[in-house]
Amino acid sequence: MGAAYFYHLTRRRLEDALPMLVERSLAQGWRVEVRGTRPDALAKLDDHLWTYSEESFVPHEKILELMGQSIIYIGNSISDGMPNTLLEAIIMGAFPIQSNPGGATAEVITHNENGLLIEHPNNIVEIQNLIQKALLDFKLLETAFNINQNEVK
Repeated sequence: MGAAYFYHLTRRRLEDALPMLVERSLAQGWRVEVRGTRPDALAKLDDHLWTYSEESFVPHEKILELMGQSIIYIGNSISDGMPNTLLEAIIMGAFPIQSNPGGATAEVITHNENGLLIEHPNNIVEIQNLIQKALLDFKLLETAFNINQNEVK
């Protein structure tokens, strides 16, 4: 059975305490749910969590902007299905290097055609070699871009 934890504010304002509490909770692997009775106050908190610090939460629009400025996108996970960030990176024109747990990513990326697949997500040397390949093989980058913009997108 799950557990619920509550935090009682006595010295700090909610806007000051919540970002730290969320970050610490997520670092523990906990799920965080913020509830309230006023939709306007929740919307204000939501905006605050996305913008309170340059180093923490990054707005979705900013992520897309960064992907559009990137040559390559690297997504590495040992337990992911089809990552949304992979699809967004492809749409924004970045060359994808992506792990393939469960085979879902191979439905979108054909290795050495429109991206590169990481076979062993914990193998740093393999990932390093794939990054070097992507940065040095301009023909692969161009071919992948054309395939991804015309077929995958």
